[in-house]
Amino acid sequence: MIQNLYRVLIFQFLVAGSTLVGGQHLQLSDLASETKLEVTGSIQAVDAERKQWDLLLDAKSPHFQQRSVRVRVRSGDIAIYPLGAKVQGQLQAKGDAFSLSAVWPNGTNARGIVHSVNHQLRMDTTARGHYPFRAIGEYLPVFALYNQRGLVTQSSNLQGDYVVMNFIFTRCMVARMCPLSTQKMRTLAGLLSEASNLPVRLLSVTLDPEYDTPGVFEEYARAYEFPAGSIDFLTGPEQAVSDLKAQLGVLAKADEKLIINHTMMVIVADPLGKISYQVPGSAWSPEAVFEHIQQQAATAQDAKADS
Repeated sequence: MIQNLYRVLIFQFLVAGSTLVGGQHLQLSDLASETKLEVTGSIQAVDAERKQWDLLLDAKSPHFQQRSVRVRVRSGDIAIYPLGAKVQGQLQAKGDAFSLSAVWPNGTNARGIVHSVNHQLRMDTTARGHYPFRAIGEYLPVFALYNQRGLVTQSSNLQGDYVVMNFIFTRCMVARMCPLSTQKMRTLAGLLSEASNLPVRLLSVTLDPEYDTPGVFEEYARAYEFPAGSIDFLTGPEQAVSDLKAQLGVLAKADEKLIINHTMMVIVADPLGKISYQVPGSAWSPEAVFEHIQQQAATAQDAKADS
């Protein structure tokens, strides 16, 4: 513990004693790799080829005055955050360079929406007691989470669309679980692309919000070759994810071998948000979900014609 404290103190001394002169950026060459500091800042320059940002750190960032730091980031973060975007993440020194991991959006408006909407979700989950599960015929709970583009997806914006939702996490190693379920969502996206008259939103919510940041999900969506705009992979505050999975019938707990040991569920809701279809496990059929939505849409169209 004393040794780690000593390393942190060295880090603080080096950074606090460094200055930005002639456009040069801070560099550290002898810092313990396990040291991570939570920082916030705005992106001042992007080098997509080297996967680097120049990040202007906020004055409120721990151990820093406002200054520019060159950081290495994931390819997914490079893809989704534009110049000037405000972000937060974990700053870490690796050799003579900085890296920024666990990157999240830090815009004031987005954070406000996520906080206020998920506060409602928290109160509703508590009010529903020890068994908050929502069955067929009930409505989807309110929620607001970040998608793989770093934008907020909230339940109120889903009105008017059919919703297909499941729960996965990117580090899942069991082929018949998350990878299979994600591939089925990809198949469903393909079926829906051929039925342009069906307004459907596909949502996959993480079970691992600590790791599955928007940038991680951006890479995941590309790996499975989802067409742009065909699905929202959702992540956000751990409590919000926990409340959402409790209300939609998914159980999960940490596991040394599996990372997360969990159940699965696919849920379909109509354009009013009413749950009309649920299948536990990963043995659901994209074709059956597609047919269910088609039948619902045809019934709604007939009812409208008769009115």
